[in-house]
Amino acid sequence: MRKISKNIVSFLLIAFAIALCSFSSFASQEITDGTYTVSVHLWHSEDDRESMAADALEETAYIVAENGTYTMHIRTGKMTMMLITASLQELYISDGNGNYVDAVVESTDSDGNPTGFYFVLPHTDEYVDVKVNPHIAIMGNRDIGARIKVDYSTLAETSDYIVPVQETTTAETTAAETTTQSTTAAVTTTAPTTAVTTTEITTEITTETVTESVTEAQTAVYEDETTVEETDNDSHKGWIIAVIVLVVIGAVAGIVILIIKKRA
Repeated sequence: MRKISKNIVSFLLIAFAIALCSFSSFASQEITDGTYTVSVHLWHSEDDRESMAADALEETAYIVAENGTYTMHIRTGKMTMMLITASLQELYISDGNGNYVDAVVESTDSDGNPTGFYFVLPHTDEYVDVKVNPHIAIMGNRDIGARIKVDYSTLAETSDYIVPVQETTTAETTAAETTTQSTTAAVTTTAPTTAVTTTEITTEITTETVTESVTEAQTAVYEDETTVEETDNDSHKGWIIAVIVLVVIGAVAGIVILIIKKRA
């Protein structure tokens, strides 16, 4: 009986050892070329618990395997730390030798905050040492040590991977906006030009009208002055004629008086 119990215990220990070896080999196994989904979590750098920035990392990541190189694409979002909402701004990946390299920002939101990163996995172990920086001033904008926990038991090949779309303004949109601005500028320029042209025409018409009015007024004044001059001339002529007539009459009267005196 004891021998049977010992055999059972030995069998269980061997099975457990095989299971551990299988798990370890799975975690470090080579992945054939393709695209895969895998569950990830952001954990504390040393303790077996989630990091305080864990909410910033979405649980589903993608691994693109090609010729023995494994590139991981992760998605990030908002997180709350000390009642402050922030986003991961920087992510650094350990190369396994104490050095850290920058993860590449793959996508951003409309405010310029990163929403996705990608980096080459240094290995296929369960934990990948990283440093994150959410740029929180109250924490000194410092890098925070953490680990990305990769659950390779969830690794599944997929064909649905889509490169994330940038939410920032694209070149095409910018070109369209530029065209719109140019069109608007052209319209704006045309409007004042039309207004100026109209004003110039109106000014010319007004000037001509005023000129004609002034000319007519000057003509009327000239005619009035001429009429006055002619009237004055006629008046002077009348007086001269009247004086001559009076002189003639006086002379005739004198002659008549002399003749009468002589006869008398």
